[in-house]
Amino acid sequence: MAGIVKPVNNPKDELTCFMCLQIYSYPVSLSCTHSFCLKCIQDHFKYRDDTEKYSCPECYAKFEEKPRLLKNTDLSEQVLHLVRGPSFCVAHLRPHNEKVYLQSHVLVHREMLKLFCRDHRTCICTLCSLVGEHKQHMVCTVEEAKMEAEVRGALTTCLLPFMQNAYSAFHDQAVHHYKGIKAVLEEDEVLTLRFIDSERQVAINFIENQTKEKVEELDDIERTIQQIHIILNQTDAVRFLKVTKVFPTTFPVLSLKGEKLLMNATTITLDPSTANEHLILSEDRTIVRYTDETLKAPYGPKRFDDTLYVMGSEGFNFGRHYWEVITRSKTDWEIGLAYASLPRKGKTWLGRNNISWSLECNGDRCMVWHNNISIRVSINYKLERVGVYLDYTGGTIAFYDAEKISLLHSFHNKFTEAIYPVLNPCNSKGGNFAPLTVLQLKGLL
Repeated sequence: MAGIVKPVNNPKDELTCFMCLQIYSYPVSLSCTHSFCLKCIQDHFKYRDDTEKYSCPECYAKFEEKPRLLKNTDLSEQVLHLVRGPSFCVAHLRPHNEKVYLQSHVLVHREMLKLFCRDHRTCICTLCSLVGEHKQHMVCTVEEAKMEAEVRGALTTCLLPFMQNAYSAFHDQAVHHYKGIKAVLEEDEVLTLRFIDSERQVAINFIENQTKEKVEELDDIERTIQQIHIILNQTDAVRFLKVTKVFPTTFPVLSLKGEKLLMNATTITLDPSTANEHLILSEDRTIVRYTDETLKAPYGPKRFDDTLYVMGSEGFNFGRHYWEVITRSKTDWEIGLAYASLPRKGKTWLGRNNISWSLECNGDRCMVWHNNISIRVSINYKLERVGVYLDYTGGTIAFYDAEKISLLHSFHNKFTEAIYPVLNPCNSKGGNFAPLTVLQLKGLL
């Protein structure tokens, strides 16, 4: 009995081919020590992808050249012993090897390994499937298992090109997607750098203009101080009184600033083709007032159909410009500027976008708007005359209290379109009947 039991091991580990799941047929070994049927390993090498290296189907070890196939003499002898004589399943041989009192027991079921246990993936005898540890397991004949293994191998061989094509397609798609993202990032980087350069240039222009204006103001002040010194040095009282008549009673810093604004005075007229149907314009198109009646104005693409706006007749795309609007006796009003691309149909409000700027007041509460951001103007009184300053080249829009020649607020942008004046007298609720009037400053100079 000992001579029969000793050479028997688990068929899955020693006598079953990893590829076909059958008893080895002419077993050969690779340098990685794994063994296969000669035909199985030859077919594996034959149907591999030409772009891939030779590899072991069990451990996936790679070989630079086609490996030599060495006959496994030990496995061949064990297979020969199994085929020529009766063999026993491992489950029934184990107790006879391990327990002393069973070593003298005569084995009664001399069965060949004719079945294959699907649960444990191993070859078994018939009795194992009935009374052994493989009882109630899913089993089939060795021939069926071999056929299934061959079918799986054939399917793998057939599906391999499709899997490789799918991988290649996925790889190409991933590369294309990555290149697209890279291109977008590079374009965004270029646009960002351009934007930074343009904003920096706008800031530089603004600083240069402000510096130039301050230098001019300082020059004027210096000349005034020199003249004052001359007057103070006059010893003749009569001559002193005559000379001082040409000077104002207060130091003229604000007046100088106002004079510089007036140097850029521009004539503004309103465009009736843009006026809302509840707005009335004067004949000279410098006054706009609200009416509850709906005027029978001809329809046009330029007309504001919902908000109470009227736009200036002329836009500005270069130079410096200054105009003033009388707001006296009004409780609500809005003065602004906008590109011609400002929407005319539906709800459109100045300053709630990046293409318009506005100053709106309700009593003594005033707000400036741009890009949908509002800022409270620090005043506690009603404005009676508002000055609007536009330096297109310098990228500046400023609102002034024209009565006091004091700055209310300024915006700094890089302009890309012609800019038009816009007025909104608001409705007449709360006694807001007074019109908005554009002053013709050139006639006053």
